[in-house]
Amino acid sequence: MPTIEDMCDRIIWSADVANLQTLAVVLDEISHPIWVKLDRLFTRQHGDEAFTMVRRMGHHTFNDAKLIEIPSKLEELAMVECTLTKPDMLNCMAGCVSNGNYDDLDRELDGLKRFADICNYRGVAPCAVTVLTSKTNSVVNDEFGCNSNNQVLYYVMQLIDAGFSDVVCSPLEAEMISQHFGGRIRMNTPGIRMPENAADDQARVDTPGNAVANGVHRVVIGRPITNSDDPRATVEAIAADMLSAA
Repeated sequence: MPTIEDMCDRIIWSADVANLQTLAVVLDEISHPIWVKLDRLFTRQHGDEAFTMVRRMGHHTFNDAKLIEIPSKLEELAMVECTLTKPDMLNCMAGCVSNGNYDDLDRELDGLKRFADICNYRGVAPCAVTVLTSKTNSVVNDEFGCNSNNQVLYYVMQLIDAGFSDVVCSPLEAEMISQHFGGRIRMNTPGIRMPENAADDQARVDTPGNAVANGVHRVVIGRPITNSDDPRATVEAIAADMLSAA
């Protein structure tokens, strides 16, 4: 039977804090081993040593670089990020798909394939962001000419073919991905809120328990943990909600 500790290891804290000292204080208060997501802005401001510090405190690191480039440069950027930050997981944008053709020589022309190959070679989980959870369906339709479900399914199909182990999607697409692809790719879902929390700038949201029930592997949560007076209790409450559905 899974435990609260098991569920804590499936929580990714989006660590939007002011500095390294605050990052260390919150992690010390949480005490349970969790995943920590650091984005490019935080890394630019405070340096790659943030990843080293998080690892030394016993947590997994998620480099939320959201890389997007032409195939050759995306490959080089993946190598640089893997070398400098040594994360457990690194992401790019799923829109890096170039031709979607992974047959023989053509597979070398695609950005997603190059990115995944570098990550897998370096022992880093390759992850890609599909449709940002801050986007409403009307915005998605204006941008892609289809709803978020169809666009996410298209991306996930490309990611699996390219060799990705992980995907970032909203919790509202999780059940659909599970039905179409089973356990072929791990889902990491932002837009997670406890019932008492505000949605903030997230448009497509759900609870931790519902996300897990729909096949999500890890939940991504920021402000409810960052702004909590008791981060440990908040993480344990999130884990308990996940455990109820596991």
